[in-house]
Amino acid sequence: MSTDIPNSLRKMFDEAEQKRLWFFSQYQHLWFSPSKLKEEQSSGRFRWGAENWRLRDPKERLEELRRDAANSTKEADDFERLLGATGEEVPA
Repeated sequence: MSTDIPNSLRKMFDEAEQKRLWFFSQYQHLWFSPSKLKEEQSSGRFRWGAENWRLRDPKERLEELRRDAANSTKEADDFERLLGATGEEVPA
């Protein structure tokens, strides 16, 4: 398999590595570090043009995951209270 970076992405890889940004594709909400995307591309996967990628700070994704986890915990707690209010047995 080729390890060449597609020409349309060379500048993006340079910027990502310099600024510690990651590649994000909004089509499938995929996140890749520059090294991981190079690895995937060398295996023939995700060899998309630059128009399919945005460079983003990976801390954005971490914050999103933490926010989603907190919301899920709140939703589970709310549902557990609802179960208790109906007299249903709450699983341990």
